[in-house]
Amino acid sequence: MQDDISERVVATIADAFGIIARTGLGEARASGTESLGAYECVLRAYAYTALHTAVAQLPARDCLEQAVDQEPDYVEALAQLAYLYREEYHHGFNPQVDSLDRGLELARRALELDPTHQAAQLALAQIHWSRHELDEFFPAADRAVALNPNEAKTLASVGLSTTLAGRWDRGAALIRQAIALNPYHPGWYYLALFHDHYRKGQYQEALGEAQKINLPELWETYSTLAQTYGQWGRKQQAEAAVAKLLKLYPDFARSAWREFRKRNLPEAEIAHLVDGLRKAGLPVPEPTT
Repeated sequence: MQDDISERVVATIADAFGIIARTGLGEARASGTESLGAYECVLRAYAYTALHTAVAQLPARDCLEQAVDQEPDYVEALAQLAYLYREEYHHGFNPQVDSLDRGLELARRALELDPTHQAAQLALAQIHWSRHELDEFFPAADRAVALNPNEAKTLASVGLSTTLAGRWDRGAALIRQAIALNPYHPGWYYLALFHDHYRKGQYQEALGEAQKINLPELWETYSTLAQTYGQWGRKQQAEAAVAKLLKLYPDFARSAWREFRKRNLPEAEIAHLVDGLRKAGLPVPEPTT
């Protein structure tokens, strides 16, 4: 019991969404820099990770690009910028050319400077995942978790990606551990648990997880609701969720297969997700390839 309490205290204090990051650390400085301005850029990246909005991503990315130009050996800034480049590709937030290639270069540079840096290792893993390099992703993800098993953001990020890639039990276990460690987690943690229940046809449980996501600029907030309401035959709620989905992502019907494949989901599960959308009233066409 005492060990469990200690782990939760450590996670809440140290995690990117915990008390320290939420209060800005006062007068503290990040390791590797004497510049408060550079550290503020890192805090912007933490804020983006909690909010998951294009509005939060852009100033964090621009700020970190300047910080890295001024302090090219500031490992935390390199790691967070690599992560934001991956995010702009993954979510389509303020995309630039060759986001994943630039992110991969930065993550590798950060790990050359500090092979034990967890955020850099996580960024490397997630970039491999987005490049569909799963043979590289899984060992990189394991290394990221092993560097600090009490860091909830890392557990959750690895857990979500692992779940979507089809290692359901391992991914869901990591997510549940992350939620237990830190009560201040953002809503995207629940995406993995939604998928784990939905794939089993546990639509009531899947709906409960979908309702907790609550990130208004993330299309999954509405697609998950539409899918579960569609499978459940709750037409009015399904149509309302589809309307919100299309307001945020007007071309989603034509993009659904591409978006799900982008997330490494197994083809059979993509078909299951598409079936839920169609039952919700969204006319998703068959993929062309």
